[in-house]
Amino acid sequence: MHRALLSLLIGACCLLSAPAHAQPASGWTVERARQRAFVDVYLRGELPEAVEDEEAYRAFLCRSPQGERIRLRAEEQPAGVRLRLRSPRRLLPGAYTLLFLGAQGDQILAQEPLQVGSAAEAKASGERIDAWYRGALSTFRELSATLERRGRFHSALSAAGEEGHLQGSFERDFLARSWTPGLVGARMDLATFRRRLVLPPRAQLLSALERLAAALAPRREAWRQALTRREAALAPAPLEGAIQPVLRAGAPLGPTPLAGWLGGPLGELPAPPTPGEPYTSALGFHLTLPAGCSVERPRDPINRVFAKVAGSNVLVQVREVPDATTPEQLREVLEVGAWETWDSYKRLSGGPLEQGGHELDFRAQILRRQDGTIQPARVYQYSLFRQEGGRIYSLVILRPDTKQGLSEELQAIVKSFGVKR
Repeated sequence: MHRALLSLLIGACCLLSAPAHAQPASGWTVERARQRAFVDVYLRGELPEAVEDEEAYRAFLCRSPQGERIRLRAEEQPAGVRLRLRSPRRLLPGAYTLLFLGAQGDQILAQEPLQVGSAAEAKASGERIDAWYRGALSTFRELSATLERRGRFHSALSAAGEEGHLQGSFERDFLARSWTPGLVGARMDLATFRRRLVLPPRAQLLSALERLAAALAPRREAWRQALTRREAALAPAPLEGAIQPVLRAGAPLGPTPLAGWLGGPLGELPAPPTPGEPYTSALGFHLTLPAGCSVERPRDPINRVFAKVAGSNVLVQVREVPDATTPEQLREVLEVGAWETWDSYKRLSGGPLEQGGHELDFRAQILRRQDGTIQPARVYQYSLFRQEGGRIYSLVILRPDTKQGLSEELQAIVKSFGVKR
């Protein structure tokens, strides 16, 4: 979710509600008039017969009688009544309910349906809002999944006796540079969405997302403490309790199942390959590294293999992308991801692979962890897809910047790389 896009989205939805008059089936007329920073919405009609005392009633607008309500101000008219809503927020096109209550208590005397805007406007506005919610679901799924994946992965590293990975890989590269800023931005987007709309659609989903957002920061601190103390990996149950309401409220939008919010198999420490022998991963890929190369344990859960071959770094990366299910979507993820991930990215060539995948050849700048210097590099990325999509397997070869193609040894690795379909 991006705040600039959020502003455009809400603005577009509100522009659709611009017609000054709309006649709902109940007989109430809806009028709109913008006044400076406020929007006045006027509802004109006759009081229901159940409202016996015209001087002692309260009128509310809601999306459902059980949900959030907003009080309307009644104004006397020569014929009938006029109810006014004044708010700096926006009222979107769609179906609402007028509630009439007595002067005291919560007893509903009458309720009448109300349609704001035309059916076409409501449909277009609803589609845009649902697109925003799908983006929010994707954002919070990634925040939850990457935190759980990283936590379990680094817990496994500690259990395996690895040192020095918490401050660098977990604290600096993951939490400080990407995860925490991502959570802050996502929470700001939720707050902006609620602040700009009167009676936002799918209110239960919005509230569930807000509760999940509030639960993620304490979960981050719990992981930090557990890893610092070398304690066992955290149980998923506490976070599941915040995710399940999101999945229930968002069910009509087809959210990723619960397992996809908890990190999946990438949180497990991969078994290292043996140089010179065929290697098959439990995640479904295989390759053969040349005899004599050195193999190191990865420090990032998406890196399942890390080897040094004749002055080049060879990695196998596995990415979970539940929202990308077609080859076209998966290729877009790779193209955009390369541009966003690598510094000084310069694409040299690339395109689809006949066997179902995508290759990229590009130049970039990489940071050497050993001395903190930045070095130019030539990167070749050979990616394969599963038929059902949702996951990308990438063989990545990093070499010193050169105009030469891959050596025969590196080409042999590429030829050995495959995915179980």
